[in-house]
Amino acid sequence: MSTCGLILLLRGGLFLSDVLAIDHEPSDTSARARPQRWWVLFCLIVPFGVFMTMDKEVLVVLAPAIHDEFAISYLSLSKILSAVAWGYAICQIPSGILVDLCGARLVLAASCVIWSTIVFVTPFCREPSSLTIARFLLGCVQAPVIAASVLALRHWFDVRERATTSAAVIGGTYVGSALGGPLTSFIASQARWQTCFFVYGVLGLLFTMVFLSLYPNFKIIRPVGDGRGKQGLRAANLAILRKSQFWAIGMMYFSLVAVESFFQSLMPIFLNLRWHVSVANSGWLFAFPWITLCVSVAVNGALSDYIAKRWRSIRLARTPLAVCGFLLGTASLSVALVSQNFILSIVLLCVSLFGVGMAQVSIWSSIQDIGDRTLAFLTGWVQFAGNSASGFVPIVMMGQVHPHSGWGTAAALVVPFGVFGVIMTFFVRPHRKLHQSDGTRARIVN
Repeated sequence: MSTCGLILLLRGGLFLSDVLAIDHEPSDTSARARPQRWWVLFCLIVPFGVFMTMDKEVLVVLAPAIHDEFAISYLSLSKILSAVAWGYAICQIPSGILVDLCGARLVLAASCVIWSTIVFVTPFCREPSSLTIARFLLGCVQAPVIAASVLALRHWFDVRERATTSAAVIGGTYVGSALGGPLTSFIASQARWQTCFFVYGVLGLLFTMVFLSLYPNFKIIRPVGDGRGKQGLRAANLAILRKSQFWAIGMMYFSLVAVESFFQSLMPIFLNLRWHVSVANSGWLFAFPWITLCVSVAVNGALSDYIAKRWRSIRLARTPLAVCGFLLGTASLSVALVSQNFILSIVLLCVSLFGVGMAQVSIWSSIQDIGDRTLAFLTGWVQFAGNSASGFVPIVMMGQVHPHSGWGTAAALVVPFGVFGVIMTFFVRPHRKLHQSDGTRARIVN
């Protein structure tokens, strides 16, 4: 997307947020003190990430089978797989506005119903073009999920629990990848590959009914006359466009997803081309790195919260974690792609996603730290930046894979993203809120 297009998208988001901007608060202001908030998190919010990722990556796991079914090249297949990222990216900022308008409950439920329907009808797409359209629409409809989940977290949890709860939401998406790989391979081995889409579509619709029956229906409160309404939010959004933190955290996530996009789109293809692993046998191999990532976000989320409480420093709790994560994730993936040993390659892929998990925890905790009233708009921008990388990096990497040179050039492409991500980390400054003056620092409240 051109720079002009990006500016128009951001300005359009600001205009709509000026018209539609509202705040959401729990009808009961003691929600953050309720013990059942953890039940709400793990049983009602986190599962959306699980189902979203399972539905998004079922086609990725089945990529070799799709390649044989439609007789298309792996480069063309990578373009189909990446279409979901472009839909996801383009709709991020409008999604943030939609969440502000309708609230987390309605947006999460509506998104799940529509994307589950798209998944269910995907097997009826018999041409590469129709598959691409289905993938693009899937990304568009799934776009509001993270923004809605982050908004829900702010209703239920305070600053001292942000890293842990952010890790739970992020971890849910990785649990979906860890479960989806083996489950998809099992279903495909027992029936036709189309059955996977039918099963996941029905599961999503059933969960939505459970969610609507159990999740509290908070009131939507429109603030007036205190500078926190439409004009106040518009001014805050305009102000953060002039902050280096705003652009730095977006580019930081862009760099991280550029590394992670290999696992999201190309890992089953890599296993098939490099190590001749079939779809039936690739499920658990695909799952192992994602299981490692689940462990990473859980461990590092708890570690980040511990550091924040023990040393009362948000910067110390976030920045070193991101730097180590970028270095570990990038270096391990680069070596894994050129390794001559199968076991070592799989182990390094797991180590790479462990590093990615460290950086993910840092980024999403920092978004809540610095976002405050501009959280929805900031979340939309960060998701747009990250998924833009997911939309084109796998295609570029796949284009560099040749029968003779193998994955060496693709491995070299990963390194600059890791270096750039480390540099951007130092410009984020998670201890300083976006809408505050440079001399004002965020504090951890007891």
